[in-house]
Amino acid sequence: MGRHSSSTPSTSAGVNPVLALTAVLVLLALILVGVWWWTPRGGEQPPATAAGEDCTLVPVAATDPELGRLLASQWDGGETKDCINVEFVDSVDQAAVLVAPQSPETDRLVSDSGRSLDGAATPVASTAVGLAGQSTVNPAELDPATVSFPVSEQPEASALVADALGVTGPLKDNPGSLWTATAEDRVPEGSQFSRIDDTELVYYAHPLAATGDVSEQQTAAAAEITQWARSVYDGPEASPTVDADDPGATGPAANVLFLLDTSQAMAPFYDASAHAIGSASLDATGAGSQVGLWNYSSPQNPGVTQGWRTNITYTSAGADLDAAVQRFGLGGEPQTRSSLLAALGNAADQAAATGSRANVVLVTTGTREDLSDEQFRSALAGIDRRNVSLSVVHVGPGQPDAVIEQEADSFTAAPDATAVDGAVRAAAGL
Repeated sequence: MGRHSSSTPSTSAGVNPVLALTAVLVLLALILVGVWWWTPRGGEQPPATAAGEDCTLVPVAATDPELGRLLASQWDGGETKDCINVEFVDSVDQAAVLVAPQSPETDRLVSDSGRSLDGAATPVASTAVGLAGQSTVNPAELDPATVSFPVSEQPEASALVADALGVTGPLKDNPGSLWTATAEDRVPEGSQFSRIDDTELVYYAHPLAATGDVSEQQTAAAAEITQWARSVYDGPEASPTVDADDPGATGPAANVLFLLDTSQAMAPFYDASAHAIGSASLDATGAGSQVGLWNYSSPQNPGVTQGWRTNITYTSAGADLDAAVQRFGLGGEPQTRSSLLAALGNAADQAAATGSRANVVLVTTGTREDLSDEQFRSALAGIDRRNVSLSVVHVGPGQPDAVIEQEADSFTAAPDATAVDGAVRAAAGL
């Protein structure tokens, strides 16, 4: 039989084209409604960072846990190029950053924790110091014998208050005293706080080197977030350099030798550095100290083999130093290591001759190495530094000399010209 066709569509096995077209139109309408519903309206844009993007976790420890938690919370929302999360941790062992004052106590904490620093500390927070008691008091009028110094809990605040009150010798924690030395953010509940003017405890972000528990990626992220934290901090740059074990040794040393980098790299910071050193020399001599001034770069003339120059020998005439420091020319490279060795040797001789402490204040942009690490350390070991301190102010964005930073009794970074004055004054014990 032949095949047959029919002009009438089948209603039992075929599809009605009118109904099919209607179904397609309804489906398209539903799709369009869905697209409209899920499309951001009112100019909204999808988030730039996809949900679930990997972020680097930066663990932060602090000697003041309450402050550490507060800063970690603030930093967690910091404006950084990379995605960074910040959390507070209780132990320095687990941290990529330690928030703490710049003090011998902090150095001991880092060392006792088996950690090492990985760069210059930067100021990120500050708090006033003063006295806590049942009522307020004028610190200038009280008897220091009525003050308790809780050196085990607040060593830096205790030392700063003791220094302001003129207390010397070992500090005693006497819980029954009328007044207690304290930082403002650690005043006991129910007590009133009496602030000591012009004295604040500055907290720094101390970058810690990577370990088995803290990765290089975390330390790099820590450097990024603390750089942001430094950019939004507007408090004082430094606290006076104070050791809670010997507050009587604070203030300017009897002999202060300023060693100023006058290489070409100092050009953006020279005016600020010269002003700071001149002002500090006037105040130090006003407090009874003798001051000296050296500058250095690299040999600038034929036949000259040393990069440092002795400008002002130790004198009580601070005005002479103030005038001299304003007149330097700049040039050459910063041969810091050989110049510092000469200055430390000179300070050791001065300390031995006078029987009084000498402090070398190095203001530097960095080091163009003229001695290897091994040569430098060996030469340092040959200098009698028992009555000599080294206070370093690193200015500008250059890389700090790691060996000098480790050998310094205090090390402060002044990333821009506005930070130089406070850093130099603190380094000089003012």
